[in-house]
Amino acid sequence: MIERAGVAACRAISLMALALVTATQAHAAQRTFVATSGIDTNPCTLTMPCRGFTAAVAAVGDGGEIIVLDSGGYGTVTIAKPVSITAPKGVYAGVSVLSGTGIVINAPGKVTLRGLTINGQGGTNGIDFQSSDVLELFDVDINGVFGEGILASGGGMIAAEDITVRNNGSDALRLSNATRMHVRGSRFENNLRARRADDAIWFTATDTTFVGNQYEAIYVQANTGQTTVVNLDRCLVAENGHFGFAALQTRAAGATARVDLTLSRSTLTLNGGAAVTIGYAFAGDGLQAAYIVDNTIINNGGPGIAISVPQFDNTQGKIVLSGNTIARNAYGVTCNASGLVTRGTNTIRDNVSGQINCAATVTEPGS
Repeated sequence: MIERAGVAACRAISLMALALVTATQAHAAQRTFVATSGIDTNPCTLTMPCRGFTAAVAAVGDGGEIIVLDSGGYGTVTIAKPVSITAPKGVYAGVSVLSGTGIVINAPGKVTLRGLTINGQGGTNGIDFQSSDVLELFDVDINGVFGEGILASGGGMIAAEDITVRNNGSDALRLSNATRMHVRGSRFENNLRARRADDAIWFTATDTTFVGNQYEAIYVQANTGQTTVVNLDRCLVAENGHFGFAALQTRAAGATARVDLTLSRSTLTLNGGAAVTIGYAFAGDGLQAAYIVDNTIINNGGPGIAISVPQFDNTQGKIVLSGNTIARNAYGVTCNASGLVTRGTNTIRDNVSGQINCAATVTEPGS
């Protein structure tokens, strides 16, 4: 009898806890607001807005929205639930990073940031994407942090459009741990490096500019047992590699590592070193496949394309050039004990020290 009463009491407590959670969720706001006139003890409504993002995120329910009402600074924030933060066109919403990170994301589901400006004023990172299924970035500007503009190490996917990441002390983007990122119509300018990626990431960029970064514009590495995929289309890659670094550098670091690169319809010009370097000639490095198609590669301080993979594999690791113009570089195309495949018509001429220097060049039909 006592045992049965105890079970009933436990069941009643569980039902009460469930009811409390349900009630809390039911009363969480679908939409909260911030304004420069707000107070963080307010309920974050339209008529009684909060002052900062932290209070507004705490008050909104899962899947809800935080809306910025007027121009001002709204503070750093850690996001631990699926929400969106939106500053409408014409409203400036600033996040000043005095120390640490501007926005930390460790949430299930999807997080969306729209119209925010993140300013480094002694802080380390702009956005730290630690965990989430999807992070969406629209019209976000990240400027002047000491470390990475966007640090993404928790997997998941980042979809970004019309973002600018500039003047940061380290990488504009640092991706690892199988994070996928897809960028459109964006700019990465005057960082130490525009993008560094390790550990089986996928990255695509379309209609995007990589300009003025001191090291590589893009450095990509796959480690043992991993495949990294990079696709660039209609991009401008200019004035990177101030110290002789390649503008675009890949490496498959390990016998079972692999990098798949597609570079198409892009312009690579005025970079300090090679425009594209595929691999390092390290014994034991893995295969790389590259399709370099319909690009303009001109006026670079090193070779237009330097192929440095340790072996030439025409089956699993093709390096294919088709329809490119490669001219007025220090050298046209160079290979280190490896070769390339040409298809269709490539214009390789007027390079300073030579045009093509490869151990093997295979011509295949096709455009």
